[in-house]
Amino acid sequence: MVRWLCAGLALSACVVSRPALADDVEARWALRGSISGGLMISADQRDVLALDGGGGTLRISGAGRPFDGVDWLEGEMSLGGSLVGPGEERPGGAIDALLAARIAPRIDDVSPFAVIGLGVAFTGTLIRPAASLALGAALHLDDELAVSAEVSLLHVMQNDGVDQSDDALFLSAGLGLWWRPMVRAPEPPPPPAPPPPRRVRVRPPPPPSPSPPPPPPPSEDLDALLERAIPTRSLHVVMLVPPVLFEHGESALTAAGEVTMHDVLERVIAADPSARIVLQGHADTTGTPEVNLPLSMRRAEVVAQWLVAHGVDRARMVLRGEGTTRPLVQGGSDDVATLAPDRRVTIRLELEQTPTEEGAR
Repeated sequence: MVRWLCAGLALSACVVSRPALADDVEARWALRGSISGGLMISADQRDVLALDGGGGTLRISGAGRPFDGVDWLEGEMSLGGSLVGPGEERPGGAIDALLAARIAPRIDDVSPFAVIGLGVAFTGTLIRPAASLALGAALHLDDELAVSAEVSLLHVMQNDGVDQSDDALFLSAGLGLWWRPMVRAPEPPPPPAPPPPRRVRVRPPPPPSPSPPPPPPPSEDLDALLERAIPTRSLHVVMLVPPVLFEHGESALTAAGEVTMHDVLERVIAADPSARIVLQGHADTTGTPEVNLPLSMRRAEVVAQWLVAHGVDRARMVLRGEGTTRPLVQGGSDDVATLAPDRRVTIRLELEQTPTEEGAR
């Protein structure tokens, strides 16, 4: 009988074992079988029931890992059959069903283990509580199979009476075979589909505003300003472009400033390509010079960057930050709305000419 059982375990190992693939992982469940021999160590069982001979146990079990990432703890359900004194006049026996906890950490190819179980045992027509304790170690032959050696103690709790005893302790030692299959790792979830491309509607630039009416004759202050900016002795042909206005304390273009920039761009493109573009940033008088001078330069830089982004050569540009040195609003007002003309960038197109060319015009 024992020889046939060992042969069956070996054949099962050959059938179920297979080489693990690179992406395989251990299953969370396992099957185990064991066969052992031992002795009844309870004095009353030997004396009262005259069980002096040895016996054997055959056990099969299934186990599972209840917690993710905890490989050393398993819950186990086992079914065992024990026969004591098979050659005696009144042999003893029991069939037990146990629920157990198995602690089996793996160290390289060896897994020492301890198993503690509780359940019931069927002895003849009686059903009694049972408990077991097993200690041993398993040697892993490959990714799926392991052989084990263990010592176990089975305690079937009896009642006193005629031909009965108050305990039955059976100590045994034996060998076992473990099988934990390797299974394919779960496929990772597919990556989420990329969101559909966002459709962005690009609004065309607004049409150029109609040409403004001729400006009124310049005031005396504006004449003085132009006199300082454009000396009469220069040989420049100068064309003034409408200024670009900014919000108080800001250097970013406003919506109105964007519209003005398109008008500026048309004038720059229509002008002589050799004309120099002079950008002068200004600020109102509500701040300190330490703030207003860099602010006026940043405003000139913003206008220059806008022109470069729309195809104008940066080499044609000259940038100046004037701060509050050339205000258009007189009278010392501190009203932000009144000072709007001073928050500007003025744009001039200058074309060098010789005196002969100037006379020819």
